Amino acid sequence: MHSSSKSITTFLLLAFVPAWLLWEVPLLLGLSQQAKSFQLLVIIGAFAPAAAAIIVRKWVTQEGFRDAGLELHLDRWPYYLAALVIPIAVVGFDAVAAPALGIARPTISSSQGAPLSLMAAQLVLVSLFASPILWGEEFGWRSYLQLHLFPSRPLLAAISTGMIWGIWHFPLLLSVPELPLHPYLTLVLFPIGTILYSIILGSLRVQSGSIWTSSLAHSALNNFRSPMVALLFSSQADMLGVALLGLVPLAMIAAAIVALGGLRRRAPHAKNGIG
Repeated sequence: MHSSSKSITTFLLLAFVPAWLLWEVPLLLGLSQQAKSFQLLVIIGAFAPAAAAIIVRKWVTQEGFRDAGLELHLDRWPYYLAALVIPIAVVGFDAVAAPALGIARPTISSSQGAPLSLMAAQLVLVSLFASPILWGEEFGWRSYLQLHLFPSRPLLAAISTGMIWGIWHFPLLLSVPELPLHPYLTLVLFPIGTILYSIILGSLRVQSGSIWTSSLAHSALNNFRSPMVALLFSSQADMLGVALLGLVPLAMIAAAIVALGGLRRRAPHAKNGIG
């Protein structure tokens, strides 16, 4: 096996097998998806891609971590701002376009006794503090696989990584469907979303030189965008239309990134701290 194929295969095995075992075995043994212990296993499994990347970089390829993007690079702060603004803008698009197109009508009101604006601010803070958890995925997908898979063809690398990343989520999607009325359609739509995410997050990663920008964006997409959309359309029984609509702004942003060459890697920044 070619050395690059061997390292990528090793990465994929280490990213998939431990995570899937951590998620599937307890469910097969009867553990509830709502149990706190299962939620802990979900978080632990989310670090499998990062662990896989560390093992491959350190012991398989021995390439080290110079290009791994471990430093913050706060001088490139606009990319951190973009990491927060993009999910907020996507929610704004959904809130305006859904009623305009007759797909769904948002419920703009207080929720759980708190104003919507306050809840939005709280979710932004959650996104900031949860970024290290999403690093567990991002360091694997964006700082290893997407950089090494088709390195001379970044768009193909983003599409391939996004598809693989989406499939990696399948055990969770099958146990807790994001669209309960369309559980198997979710398996088609989710990888489309992760492909678009891979273009957006991949651009933040390579343009900032830091894995922390994509970790923040990933966290904001999970911890701001998803709960805000669920909150805004809480009275909507079938969220399929809203889910499809949500792909539109992501596709527009991804298309702009590709057109502007945003996936092309910048010159390396200063050396990272892990050798």
